[in-house]
Amino acid sequence: MNGSPGLPDVTGVIVAILAVIAFVLVFIRTRTIPVANTLLDAVVSGVTTMLDSSLSDDAKERSIQQAGIRLLTGSWQVAWRLVLALVSAAVPILIADRTGLIGFRESTAILMRVDFIIVVSIAAILIAWGLGRRKKEPGGKLVGSSAYGAGEKLFHGMVFSGPAMLRLLARIDDRLFAGAIADVPDAPPIFITSLARGGTTALLNAMHVLPSVATHQYRDMPLISAPLLWSK
Repeated sequence: MNGSPGLPDVTGVIVAILAVIAFVLVFIRTRTIPVANTLLDAVVSGVTTMLDSSLSDDAKERSIQQAGIRLLTGSWQVAWRLVLALVSAAVPILIADRTGLIGFRESTAILMRVDFIIVVSIAAILIAWGLGRRKKEPGGKLVGSSAYGAGEKLFHGMVFSGPAMLRLLARIDDRLFAGAIADVPDAPPIFITSLARGGTTALLNAMHVLPSVATHQYRDMPLISAPLLWSK
């Protein structure tokens, strides 16, 4: 049933596609990604706690123990979901093997082919992109999307772990861009402070457009002490 040399059996391709679909359906239906996100949150919590210089050793120990328990629980939750998804992917392959349509080895060989992996990956990206566009609100904002993910939390926690880290980043910035910084004349700083919702952001943005004033912006977070490096 092979079309030409080098091309996989059509039946094998269909079985392989069914295996991928079964894996994806179980992966989604068991909410593996949200569970994995909670696992990542536990990792972020433990790392940021260790880096937090404002906490006492006892508080760090309690928090890390709690994060460790969540990490173990989350690992088990992710593991059995992945195993279930893999078992479901094996079902169409085993059925095809038992019924004589195509052997188990042939089906798994197709699954491991580079061209099959590339095509399936491109198709998955296009489907995810299409579903993402459907989830957008009329104004273009993603419904239920989070602008502050676990990876960003970990990165921010490491940068803001203490004054020493911020000073280190500032020294790196000064060394890398010494020439550009030397051309900037010294000027007294301006501090904007107020209660919450007091208009500080509006004032910051207004001052940012002034040619004689250099200001931080929210996009400079979290490397506020190394703005030149972060801009690259």
